[in-house]
Amino acid sequence: MVTGGARGKTEKELLNLLQVPSRDKLDPLVKQLMSISRLPEIKLANRLYPDDDFPILPTFKNRLQKLYNSTLVSVDLNAKDATPAIDEINTWVSNQTGGHIKKALDKNDLARNKSTTMNALLMINCLLFDAKWQRGFQGQNTRDGNTFYPDIGPPQEKKLTLMMRNGLFPYVDLTSEIGARMIHLPFENNDLIFTIVLPNKGITLSQVESNLTSVLLNSPTTTNHNVFVWIPKWKFEFEMATSIVRIMLSTSSRPDIQFLCNKPFLYAIRYKQTTLFMGRYVKVIDTSNMPPIIDGGRG
Repeated sequence: MVTGGARGKTEKELLNLLQVPSRDKLDPLVKQLMSISRLPEIKLANRLYPDDDFPILPTFKNRLQKLYNSTLVSVDLNAKDATPAIDEINTWVSNQTGGHIKKALDKNDLARNKSTTMNALLMINCLLFDAKWQRGFQGQNTRDGNTFYPDIGPPQEKKLTLMMRNGLFPYVDLTSEIGARMIHLPFENNDLIFTIVLPNKGITLSQVESNLTSVLLNSPTTTNHNVFVWIPKWKFEFEMATSIVRIMLSTSSRPDIQFLCNKPFLYAIRYKQTTLFMGRYVKVIDTSNMPPIIDGGRG
């Protein structure tokens, strides 16, 4: 959304970040992304909150409405007491996600670091994702007490709970390109996939991130491979000012490839070749309060 209102150096930097060569290539991608919101598994909601004193061009307002089905709502982002603005935004987010995401901001998010700085514009993107695995993880194949090996610091012994699944999956060896391997786990809707990029032994997550491109992420997988997959059991909630996702992962002769996620890795929720969300798993998440694993669980 912000790229559409940028010009000059800022526009160039944003397009480079999005790995889009030019502005005329951006709009078709936006239309494709917004069409995804019609899927029953996905709820998208976007809104910009400019400060009361921050002027917005009418052409930009029209662009937001046309491409993103989004609106602008002016609020006082620089008030001494930011509670009214924060409450208004959190209420909107909660309404848009059916109450699943209740808090997008807290008072510290609008705090100004210096007396001379001003909050000009706040962008909120909400993505609620609720989908079933094509074939769920099995409860009897869940193993507690595993060791997690972070990139920094000592191993976290007997802390990690892993869910296992084996079968034929799209798998790509990216060792020569970025020192990692990648697997795609399908949801019930075949166009939705959960992608994991796992660094090889001796390679850190930051090394992989610095070299990963959209081209590599979309590497063709012409054949499926027999893979033995272990991924952490975890509930992950992301509440950030610019990107909010709430997702729940739960579970439902020896394969050729071992894919053991007991170290930091990247993951993504993707629709065909469009990445809806990308995140990192970098530390063990407490699963003691998670519900029991159910075969054929939801993603």
